[in-house]
Amino acid sequence: MEALVAVLLAWIHATAGYAVPDTAPRVEFVQARLIADIMCDSQPKCPVLAMYLHGDTIFLDDRLDVQRNDYHTSILLHELVHYVQQQSGRFAENDCDGWVKEEQEAFRAQAAWLRERTISFPQRHQIPRREHLCVGDLHRGTAPPRPK
Repeated sequence: MEALVAVLLAWIHATAGYAVPDTAPRVEFVQARLIADIMCDSQPKCPVLAMYLHGDTIFLDDRLDVQRNDYHTSILLHELVHYVQQQSGRFAENDCDGWVKEEQEAFRAQAAWLRERTISFPQRHQIPRREHLCVGDLHRGTAPPRPK
């Protein structure tokens, strides 16, 4: 896993310009239920397959095979983009606009990585727009609640 993470961090550096961090995050495979509990308020049909909670660990659904499935690898890459974003401090604002920019950048990197492998980015995972990510008063720019 360490070798794959290193390759993906180097790819992110080459394509998005983020510095390769001195310390790579840990990658932990967990049951889908844990991700659903945190990211989808325990909804049974949670579409989220991974999460990064601004620490030193990326959590992946234990059904993912990031070593042999390029689409699954792209999910890890998406979370690694969030890791380097946080390490760089580039998106320090904690409002919805900053969160949208983070997500859009991570989705663009994921889509570019898949394109290099001639894999289409699934329609259900198109780069989200602000109105699909933000909750509350859109004029105030209320950020969605961040998991703790």
